[in-house]
Amino acid sequence: MLRHVVLIKFKPDVTPGQIEQLADRLESVRRTLPQVRALACGSDRGLIQGSSDFAICVDFDSMDDYSAYLRHDEHVALAGMLGPLVDSRTVVDYEFH
Repeated sequence: MLRHVVLIKFKPDVTPGQIEQLADRLESVRRTLPQVRALACGSDRGLIQGSSDFAICVDFDSMDDYSAYLRHDEHVALAGMLGPLVDSRTVVDYEFH
């Protein structure tokens, strides 16, 4: 299995409403894309200084599923929605059992 983790620092002017819209869109992606085995996301609780603002974690059964997800129109639209909100992001993709 493959896990795709995205850690996001939002631009200073991003509103809680925009973050809620992002979370709703991610839930739609979870329900819509058959390649997605599991998806979890959420805002940082602020327990450690310097942490990211938001995390997205998506699991796939295979590299083929991950590749299909990256090309899917829903993911492309999500990336387009997310881009203007992001100050910085970190991505980690790793295999697990």
